Amino acid sequence: MRAKVILGCANGIRGSELAAKFDIMPNTVTEYRKRFIAEGLSFLDDKFRWGVEVFFKEIKQTLQIADFLGYNENAVRWQVWIALLTYALLRFIAAQSQWKHSFTRLFTALRGVLWDALDMFAVLLACGTAPAARMRASPEQCFLPGLAPP
Repeated sequence: MRAKVILGCANGIRGSELAAKFDIMPNTVTEYRKRFIAEGLSFLDDKFRWGVEVFFKEIKQTLQIADFLGYNENAVRWQVWIALLTYALLRFIAAQSQWKHSFTRLFTALRGVLWDALDMFAVLLACGTAPAARMRASPEQCFLPGLAPP
């Protein structure tokens, strides 16, 4: 739509006509025109907008806020703010613990030990790492105790 507004401006169509055609405010047309003059074609690039969409997709998927508990505006607003705060705190924890794995893995590790009295950084240090020597199973471990063959 931004490109169509800019093309309309270049073709001499008045801002009020473009605003009515695209159902936007006239000051939005003015803002688009100013930004296009200042930024050029990069104004039409959706790179930053894509980053915002990816950010909210990550929050929605990881923090599992696909459904809201309440349906009025205030309830939804509170749930979104709590999700954003949780996301910011998890990112802070990841930075403090120098977490090298995915955000989803961090969320899962912390959710698993949330109500236990464990040192959070010790848990994160242990998550995702395997011991240097591989553990080997013996044939006796394949049977329940007392039911192993003679």
